[in-house]
Formats: sequence, C-alpha cells, structure tokens
Amino acid sequence: MAFVSLAEGIDATTPAGKLQMHILGAIAEFERARI
Repeated sequence: MAFVSLAEGIDATTPAGKLQMHILGAIAEFERARI
C-alpha cells in the first residue's frame, strides 16, 4: 500500500517523497517534545 498526499503533493513511493515524510515526522516529534 502506498501513501500519496494530494494536498501537500507528497508521494511516499518515491525517494524524495520518503525524505519529505521523514522530515515532517522529525519536525512533528520535535514540536511534540517541546510541549
């Protein structure tokens, strides 16, 4: 199963899309830790 976000234009099946998902996940984890 593949994840494609149409709103953000992220296709997690490509290397660039995987990188974007990892960056967004890292930012979300950082923000959660700051709370």
